[in-house]
Amino acid sequence: MTRTTAPWRILACLVSAAALALPLETAGPASAARGSSAVRPARAAAISPPVSRGTLRIAGLLRDGSLVRAAGLSWRPSRLPPGDRLLSFEVGYVWKACAARSGGRGRHCAKAADATVTPFAARRYVAGHADTGKYLKITETATEVVETDPATFTFRVIRSSRSYTARRTVRRYPSGLPPVSGFLNGLPEHHTASRQEYFQVTPPHYRAASGPVTQSFRVDHGPWRAMPHSRVFQTRKLTLGAHRVEVLTAGRAGHTVLAFRWRVVPLAAPLACATGHGGSCWYPPHLNRRGHPMRWDWQIGRVTPRQRTGRRAVDIYDIDGFLTTPAEIQRLHTTWQASTLAHPKAVCYLDLAWEDYRPDASPAPFGRFFPARTLGKILLRLPAGALGRLPPAERAQADAQ
Repeated sequence: MTRTTAPWRILACLVSAAALALPLETAGPASAARGSSAVRPARAAAISPPVSRGTLRIAGLLRDGSLVRAAGLSWRPSRLPPGDRLLSFEVGYVWKACAARSGGRGRHCAKAADATVTPFAARRYVAGHADTGKYLKITETATEVVETDPATFTFRVIRSSRSYTARRTVRRYPSGLPPVSGFLNGLPEHHTASRQEYFQVTPPHYRAASGPVTQSFRVDHGPWRAMPHSRVFQTRKLTLGAHRVEVLTAGRAGHTVLAFRWRVVPLAAPLACATGHGGSCWYPPHLNRRGHPMRWDWQIGRVTPRQRTGRRAVDIYDIDGFLTTPAEIQRLHTTWQASTLAHPKAVCYLDLAWEDYRPDASPAPFGRFFPARTLGKILLRLPAGALGRLPPAERAQADAQ
């Protein structure tokens, strides 16, 4: 997602999993969003894969419960043919555990057992109990998404990979230490208006010779409950105020308690809408003038919006800001047929996930917009008005997102 300060680019940025429609009154020049992977053969052959530098290795202590990381290798995008444009560039990591090693390569490998640590798609990894006695293997893949035809948003995805298998196996958990576990895949904000939460826990790290390990959890000092097999549990509906969740991991060598505290606060009242350009905001009514729910059409990913006419006419179009030009927005607002309004309105969705094919998907140093610190975090919960209380530099960066 290439972004400028234009409002349509701010709205068109980040998430498909949960879409929030907001008024879209203006749009910048058509750029890029989702598109076809078809490419003219002559152009495709001229694009080189990402370029690596250095030698890949695994840094850190190879032991159950210890943090290791991929190191020694850096990447840069390839030089593109004239007219082509780099939409995004990212590096991803896959960890495996191999039963054998031969010729410097892991053999009989399977998905590694424990937890990966963000950001950057698991550059770091916590060695798991089931990895003990096996060789860790890391595969590092650089991916560049190249636009070859801006008129139709034709792009090509090009990857290059390097792998390394550790020379030694993962050692056992230290003798005499109690088993431990950790939270996985994010935690609530310390102050949130959410009334219910999910928690996920990593498999325990322990010494097998010390016998089996059990895990249980409790919320707000309530009764201990057995940990589900999925190691995912949720709270009941929470009241306003402070809350605490605890996870007990126990075995013959002792026990550890993993805890997290947070506070549920009232949901802030919404702020009045302001366009920042002296214009007024349009609030979609729930019911149209006939007393029926407003009709809308979601057209994410289309190069040119398609008008619905006659019985299929709608009042709201959810369109992709990266593909829609200002002229198309103007026609939609002034000449298109609507269901009950004089003319339809255009809205844009906010994408809270990381769509790696968009121009702004690349974290630094290759991208300028996507904040690397957000990768792997849960959906941000900001009370209304919180954006205005951020420091100027952070507010500007959040505004761009």
